[in-house]
Amino acid sequence: MKGAIALASALVLALLMSPVSPNEDDAEWRHIGQANEVVGMAAMHGKLYSATRYNALWVREPAPRDVRWQALGHANRVVALAGADGKLFGVTTDHKLWMREVAAEDAPWHHIGYADGVVAITAMGRRLYAATRGNKLLVCDIDPWNIRWRQAGDAAQVRALASLDGKLYAATEDRKLWSRDPAPNAPWQYLSEGMPIVALAGLGGKLYAATQDNKLWMRTPPEGLHVVDIRLEAPDWLQAGNASRKALVSMTFNRAIAPSMLEGPGTVAVDLRGLTSGRLSPGVPGTFQYSADARTAVFTSERTLEELIHPQANEMIEYRITVMMPGTHTHASQRQGKGPGGRGTGDESAGRLVRVLRKPYVGAQLSEGRVF
Repeated sequence: MKGAIALASALVLALLMSPVSPNEDDAEWRHIGQANEVVGMAAMHGKLYSATRYNALWVREPAPRDVRWQALGHANRVVALAGADGKLFGVTTDHKLWMREVAAEDAPWHHIGYADGVVAITAMGRRLYAATRGNKLLVCDIDPWNIRWRQAGDAAQVRALASLDGKLYAATEDRKLWSRDPAPNAPWQYLSEGMPIVALAGLGGKLYAATQDNKLWMRTPPEGLHVVDIRLEAPDWLQAGNASRKALVSMTFNRAIAPSMLEGPGTVAVDLRGLTSGRLSPGVPGTFQYSADARTAVFTSERTLEELIHPQANEMIEYRITVMMPGTHTHASQRQGKGPGGRGTGDESAGRLVRVLRKPYVGAQLSEGRVF
């Protein structure tokens, strides 16, 4: 009996410690171990590095299971960590930038420059990127003892930065995850939310995150949100009711969208115009209904078409639909609370989609419009 129990225990332990199958769904964060009191994290040469609140530097394999961290020396007063070219870069509480080799245990740190107000850093190629308390994104060439920061955009409320496959990733204080291209003043794109991330790193096509509850997580980066279809008709699942005489726009996204992300007018603006009478109703207010998979949102105006533009019989109505991709913004203002990049500029490169559709007014919206 004792032998059977021991064998069963060994099998359970082996299952718990075995790598997660690569065929499993990688769409969400997966808990892969502990990250006790981590304040900064970096990834380099196939390993994860972390600095802790207790002034210690640690390293571990990025395996998708609970692997033990190994001590690598001290990281006194470090608040942010990055890695490039076999070197670790740390920002300390006194706004200094330091560098050390990773090859040897407890290698010395060397002061190579300053990092005023920096709260998070990451490395991409031969450059360091930094987010500051002043909501700025800074960049500098990795040139020890000649560090010269320059502004690369905005970074409101950022707590952690990472780079992966040519993109920058940021975790913000409101538990949202964002990404952007490293080009100067590129817009941030909202990705997901819910994780209280304090440190972030990218390695081998995966993002790794340390959270406030001292856990380490891994995931494949989520795809940026975008519109894949816009129609002027109700989907089959919608109980239209009295919406047949109202302005109705059906929008389908590439993935699920949180209801809190859309508002009209606001994130979604619908402008109506009668092509015969010329009557115009800009910024039509309305409400949204969502499909079961949360990928399709249907906008329905609060007022009827008759109340909005008094259309004539069979008059062609033009719908100008503007969708600001939720979370895609530039020119930051932290007061607006719109994510790392603040408010949008209005051009399509900043995430603004404009679609113009037409359909005839027949008393009830039965036919789909066409794009022109």
